[in-house]
Amino acid sequence: PIHIPASRETRDMSELRVVLLGNSWAVRRAVGNTILKKDNQESVTKCCQKEQGEVDGRPVVVVDTPGLFDSTLSREEVHEETVKFMTCLAPGPHVFLLVLQVGRLTPEEKETLKLIQEGFGKNSEKYHVFNNYDEENRTQVSELITKIDTMVKDNGGSFYTNEMLQEAEAAIKKEVQRILKEKEEEMKRQIEDLERKHEEEKQAMKLKMKEQSAKINLEIQQKNKKLEEMEEKLENDCLLSCSGLLFRF
Repeated sequence: PIHIPASRETRDMSELRVVLLGNSWAVRRAVGNTILKKDNQESVTKCCQKEQGEVDGRPVVVVDTPGLFDSTLSREEVHEETVKFMTCLAPGPHVFLLVLQVGRLTPEEKETLKLIQEGFGKNSEKYHVFNNYDEENRTQVSELITKIDTMVKDNGGSFYTNEMLQEAEAAIKKEVQRILKEKEEEMKRQIEDLERKHEEEKQAMKLKMKEQSAKINLEIQQKNKKLEEMEEKLENDCLLSCSGLLFRF
C-alpha cells in the first residue's frame, strides 16, 4: 500500500476510500470484487471506475484507475482520468493499494512502481496477500481494513488532499513523458534500422538482378555466336556441294 500523510479529515471518518493501482486490469478487478464481495464482470476499460460497498458494516469506496499509468494515453486523457478519480474520492483517498500478482515483478510492474513512487512519494512498505478464489473468506478483507486503519491512525487520521493529488499528477505526467520519449527514441531507432535493412536488401536485389541480366546477355551472345557459326558452316557446305556438281557436269 502507498500512503502519504495529508490534512486531518473533517468529514465522516466511517467511510474508507481506497484507490487501486497496478498494470493488470484482471487482478485489480479481482481484488476490488474481493474487498466489496461483488462480482463485477465489466469489460476492460481505460476509464476510472468507482464501486461502493460495506466491510463489516463500514462504508468502503474503491476506485480503479486503469488509465492513470497508461503510457498509450495522451496527456489530456491522463489529466482527465486523474481529475475523474479525484472527484470520485472527494475529499481525498485514505490509501493507495498497488495490486500485484504473487511472484516476481515484471518490467512493466517495476515501471509502474517507479511511477507511483515518483508521483505519490512515501511507501509504507506493508503488504497484504489476497486469495481471490476464496470469496467467502472475509477474514482476509477485515485484516486488510485493519492494516489500513492502523496506517491512517498513525498518520493522524489523514487522507490525500486534492492539492497533493495535483502534485502527484504533475510528477506522474513528467515521468510518463520521460517514458514516452524513451519509447519514441527506441521506435525511431527501430524505424531507422528497418529502413537501413530495407535499403541493404534493395541494393542486394539490384546487384543480383544486374548479375542475372549480365548472365542472360552472355548466354544470348554465346547462342548468337553459335548460331552464326552454324549458318556459316551450312553456307560453306552448300558451296562445296554446288562446286562438286558443276565439276561433274
